[in-house]
Amino acid sequence: MNIKFISRNECISCKSKNLKILNSEFFTSENIFNYLQLFYGDNVKDLNLENQKLEYAVCLNCSMVWQKNVLNEEGLEYLYEILIYAESSLNKRESGSYNHFYSYIENAKRVKYFYPDRKPRDIKVLDFGMGWGHYCIASKALGFDVYGCELSDVRIKFAQKNGVKIIKNIKECEDNYFDFINTEQVFEHLNDPSIIMKEFQRILKNSGIINISVPNSLKSIKGLNSPDWKPSNNSLQPLQHINSFTPQTLKSFASNNNFINITPEYNKQISIKTFFKEKIKSYISTSLYFKKSI
Repeated sequence: MNIKFISRNECISCKSKNLKILNSEFFTSENIFNYLQLFYGDNVKDLNLENQKLEYAVCLNCSMVWQKNVLNEEGLEYLYEILIYAESSLNKRESGSYNHFYSYIENAKRVKYFYPDRKPRDIKVLDFGMGWGHYCIASKALGFDVYGCELSDVRIKFAQKNGVKIIKNIKECEDNYFDFINTEQVFEHLNDPSIIMKEFQRILKNSGIINISVPNSLKSIKGLNSPDWKPSNNSLQPLQHINSFTPQTLKSFASNNNFINITPEYNKQISIKTFFKEKIKSYISTSLYFKKSI
């Protein structure tokens, strides 16, 4: 294995090099390594952590926060395919409550807010970073022409068994093909999220919509300056949540990649209560809708 760390020395959003380090500590320090060992197991040492620092940087231009030193592709593959046990991940989702599975239906239904007069079968949906494919399964049940994009072979096989159409590489997609792209808990994990946004620009129709949902890091970021800060399974999670968004920085990130934040217009597919809820979400949430800024 050729596992290495790479340094991201410019802002992942606006590309500015005017940054400040908010917190810096060696991965092998007691504070960090004990957490990593507890969460990932003893084999976390295979990630070649020696002399590497966990550093949280903030852009002084746009306020984006990210982990400066991140794993290369080989390291990420080892992290997500070996250290994070796939079977336990699937069992967690498959043993979910009624509310857990109903949430997939509710999320999938939101597509109709933007296409109130079109039949579901005529709306092409992509779930980028689909995981085990539950959103795709829900979307399919609602009648949408849905595809899932995923790198993990074990997750792809599970989704295919459940009738999900698979796109393994987003570069395989045709130009101007999709009406709606969903990406749930993905962008916080990407080494270079702007590359994916450029692909979204290419494969999304001019009238198309993307929904980006990421953890809200507003509270977590404030704690980075504390001398008592400890890593945890929150929006700043070491090695995994390498990009930390707030409502404002998510909008800025999208804008820097030629997308603008929108909310659905009031129509027959959306209740008045939901209409106003979506308006409020656009100010306080990190689950937002965007369209191309043509």
